Amino acid sequence: MTEEIRLWRIDRTGMLMEIQRNKLSLEDRLEQWILNDITILSDNLLIIGEQVQTLGGPLDILCLDSNGDTVIVELKRGMTPREVTAQALDYASCIKDMTAENLDTIAKEFLTRKNGASKSLAEEFEQRFGIELPDDINQRQRIIIVGANIDDSTERIIHYLSENYDIPINALTFQYFKNDGDEYLGRVFLLDPEVIESKMGKTGTRKRTPYLKYDELVEIAKENKVLELYTRLWEGLRNIFSGTATNVSSLTFNVISENGRNIVMGLVPTDSDEDRGLKFYLYAKRLTDFIGISREDLIAALPVNKKDWCYTEANRGNEFWSGYEGYFSNMGEANRFIEKLLQSKQKIN
Repeated sequence: MTEEIRLWRIDRTGMLMEIQRNKLSLEDRLEQWILNDITILSDNLLIIGEQVQTLGGPLDILCLDSNGDTVIVELKRGMTPREVTAQALDYASCIKDMTAENLDTIAKEFLTRKNGASKSLAEEFEQRFGIELPDDINQRQRIIIVGANIDDSTERIIHYLSENYDIPINALTFQYFKNDGDEYLGRVFLLDPEVIESKMGKTGTRKRTPYLKYDELVEIAKENKVLELYTRLWEGLRNIFSGTATNVSSLTFNVISENGRNIVMGLVPTDSDEDRGLKFYLYAKRLTDFIGISREDLIAALPVNKKDWCYTEANRGNEFWSGYEGYFSNMGEANRFIEKLLQSKQKIN
């Protein structure tokens, strides 16, 4: 049975008054609340579509998590019938076969309606999570069934699928309270969300390449004989930008701006060697906007071995996603680059 939430208000005298639970009458309200603020389900979700057409019918809400996995959110009024479990599994089977291009199309349509302007999935993902969109998105699918109540048979099915087959499926109930014109929502998960997320790596046959750890990148730089360059740039740049992160191949530097947290530059020891040097890529507009350096001065500060670069072909022509890539071949180039950025940042501070 769904766990019941009881809620009390403490008045000025210290007396307790229980707030009575009310029936959540409109599924449209619940859906709109979720669309307006997905954090009521999870802090780790980005909505990319609503009423998404699949071979199994229209899926209520489609999300991505920060790993690039898809999350199917299915909403139901009142008591959730046992059929909703089969329906949600059907949706997941349809979403499983969608390509990155399919999901990008869905996201663009949704984000255009939401924001009033065309925005790519990669842009929205990076703004939401502060990391680049993984190349291998939709490797796993997770299901969240949302309702005011969950019936016993649906609970049994979800427990069975999760505990016996490691299928990442969960149910979430919202309990609605109203008192003196104020409204309140309480949230209860059927299963521990962290346990469900841990199952994402157990199901299916496709394996996602894990993000490298900081010490692993150091070892790779050492093996590829670019450790001195890597260490100098890491130590010199991390105090200039807002933070660092890693992905499957790179150490990335990010900045916080009006567009959210965005990657501005990456060092790629995995694609470096003694002859060419340490590979880098950077987003020119993001860097010039943050540091206050001119494009001409930036180009002059870059290594000799550089060329124009864009995150993906689909983003070519979009200056927010364009910049340069190349190789730092010696310490002189690394020091000149760091010093020029420091000088520019000190001027604007």
